[in-house]
Amino acid sequence: MAKVVVLCVGMSAALAAWLTFAGYTSAATGLDRQADATLDSDALLVVQTIDAWHRGRLDELQVLAGLPVMRRVLEAGGDATGQDVASANDALASLNTVAKGDVTGVALMDASGSFVLSSSPGEVGTSLA
Repeated sequence: MAKVVVLCVGMSAALAAWLTFAGYTSAATGLDRQADATLDSDALLVVQTIDAWHRGRLDELQVLAGLPVMRRVLEAGGDATGQDVASANDALASLNTVAKGDVTGVALMDASGSFVLSSSPGEVGTSLA
């Protein structure tokens, strides 16, 4: 009878140890998958937010680039009229004001990479070529 009791206790202990190990591994695997899914979801949200921000800024710049006054200033170069230069500067300043905090400056560059106009006056004439 004592042998049966010892055998039952031993089997119960082994079963308890196995179930504990199996439960722990299953829980750890599930938590790992859940954490990965959460990180993937957060990463996707960050990427989409950054892409939306870039798209918004690019759309604003395309509107500026489409203004006839910007084309006239670029085509005329140093011979641009004072009125065109003032209008173009106003457009740059308005975009810079609207995007304050998101953008540090807006500039108009010619094909050679030189700043023709800028919301930061010290940049005008600077070449990035």
